[in-house]
Amino acid sequence: MRGVGPPAEKETEMEQDFGIGIEQIDKQHRELLDRMDLLRDAMRRGKSRETIHSTLRFLENYVIEHFTTEERYMQRYSYPGLLTHRAEHEKFLKDLAAYREKFTALEAQGELTTFLGLDIVRKLNDWFANHIIEVDKKMGAYLAEKM
Repeated sequence: MRGVGPPAEKETEMEQDFGIGIEQIDKQHRELLDRMDLLRDAMRRGKSRETIHSTLRFLENYVIEHFTTEERYMQRYSYPGLLTHRAEHEKFLKDLAAYREKFTALEAQGELTTFLGLDIVRKLNDWFANHIIEVDKKMGAYLAEKM
């Protein structure tokens, strides 16, 4: 389980669960998952809206940087699943923007509850974790053979 045990143990668990064998990408995955944990924690603890908004902004920007990194690797090594993988990235970006809009709208209407906020974060986190396990690991295995 993520977030349990000392930092070294947490990192080892992350590598086992989400490592794909490419250091730069694994480091980015770790940062993204850690920031999603921080966002979820900020919502649970009722942190300021600015803390939540700044974390969402970071995620939006960092996800673009991360997806660009992955796609460069796939292009460089002629990954046959590039178009499908890129489509997954595009869907995630659209979902992230939609969740951010929903979050902002609910907040503006005074209807954002901790439960709804956490539900949005859970959906993003689940998508991202499943993407790593189902899609990125395949890419990592292919790239490991080519690099």
